[in-house]
Amino acid sequence: MLFGATSPLGSVGAKAHLAFLMGLIGKELRNDLLALTNIRNRFAHEEEAETFEDEIIAEEVQKLRSFNVENAMRAIAVLETNPETLRHFYEQLRGGFAFEWNVRAIIGILEEATKQRRASSIQPQEDAGTKPHDASHDKSA
Repeated sequence: MLFGATSPLGSVGAKAHLAFLMGLIGKELRNDLLALTNIRNRFAHEEEAETFEDEIIAEEVQKLRSFNVENAMRAIAVLETNPETLRHFYEQLRGGFAFEWNVRAIIGILEEATKQRRASSIQPQEDAGTKPHDASHDKSA
């Protein structure tokens, strides 16, 4: 009931704030999720927002930090040797490409955090032949 579309924690923004307050995600990821929510809302509710060239959408894309463009550029050595390819790559990053890669990065971060949380919460199983001691049936107590 808390997480339904019209419930108190139904929006991505509300879930992002809750996850941050619970210590499940950091401030940077929370801010990225809020920026994604703003971008989505702009596309969904504003008639003039049709592309990533929209000024407000472009500003929100610039706020995203999950996908670090500078590190990605350093990792792609071939682009450093070809200025035309490098220029084309930077042009792509200004629009939907940067948005798409940030979404992919956020999903990856959340998936990895979920796996780690699940792995840390798995308790070792007790031996099949033994049961935990139940003090309520202990007559000597």
